[in-house]
Amino acid sequence: MTRDTLTGLFNRGALLRHAGHVLADAKARGASYAVLMIDLDRFKQINDNYGHLAGDNILRAVAGVLSGSLTSSYLPGRFGGEEFLLLMSDTELPTALQQAEHLRTAIAELVVQTDSGPLTVTTSIGVAVGTPGEALEAVVHRADQALYSAKESGRNLVAS
Repeated sequence: MTRDTLTGLFNRGALLRHAGHVLADAKARGASYAVLMIDLDRFKQINDNYGHLAGDNILRAVAGVLSGSLTSSYLPGRFGGEEFLLLMSDTELPTALQQAEHLRTAIAELVVQTDSGPLTVTTSIGVAVGTPGEALEAVVHRADQALYSAKESGRNLVAS
């Protein structure tokens, strides 16, 4: 199975397999790439206060933003729980930060209808850029560190 059944995005395994091809291509062309780690803020509170079905609706809506506002050179996937990863080939830091801010704003503007009424959610995003040939794990680690920096700085932020 390659798709996350809830969101329709690539699941973690498929995302990492596809990433291997993207990175090999980037290395061959000497191109950089960016990784965005996207984590929904206080998502556990949504599940606890409104139920898991409301949480599922939020996850599907966020996946819709990720898949609907991207180009074909961007590879989004559900990384786990309420975390998403976006791999952007041929991307330098300014473009990655701009796209991350666009996604952060679009997600914050979502209004998801649930049985408990309309819900909104914010997201924190960590951004890192990899050089040609750099291992994905190292870039994901830096993006994850940037994500934690965004969370510690107040959430609903983009950090690199």
